[in-house]
Amino acid sequence: MSPALPGCPIGNFLWLAVTQSMLMPSTRLELGCLVGQLRKAKEKITNGFVQKLQGDKGFVEVIKSIEGLGELYFNEGVDCFFSTSFCRTSLYETDFGWGKPAWVIDGTAGEDDQSFNFLLMDTRLGDGIEAWVSLSKREMAELERDPEINEFASFDPSPLIKLADATFS
Repeated sequence: MSPALPGCPIGNFLWLAVTQSMLMPSTRLELGCLVGQLRKAKEKITNGFVQKLQGDKGFVEVIKSIEGLGELYFNEGVDCFFSTSFCRTSLYETDFGWGKPAWVIDGTAGEDDQSFNFLLMDTRLGDGIEAWVSLSKREMAELERDPEINEFASFDPSPLIKLADATFS
């Protein structure tokens, strides 16, 4: 991150990496293209936006950015999708006194207006990635029919099956 954070920061720095794709309904967005767009949006945050936040006009920059996000989000005809990643956060290694969790889930899953559309996290055994996906019924049916997704994903797998295999082997 430029500039580098001080040696003893306290708190969280959270911001949205936003990309906009203008496609006709019959056009298909390739995953690699979307990843590239998101990577560029993330670089804007780490290489420019953070610098603008420092100094006397930092708060003004935050307000301008939030207003821009609001205009995009509330624009009729625009579909917004949200994603986050808990990968490499060691959630399955966390022990609050009653042992390590058998399965970690996002507490907002299923709350239509509150949840992320795509939430990624490591599997308990660390051998893959869980993707929690929240979409409309129409969008989910389309995703479930996608041959590329089906080549690599399992829909609604039970985490307890792998847990049992790991426990008894």
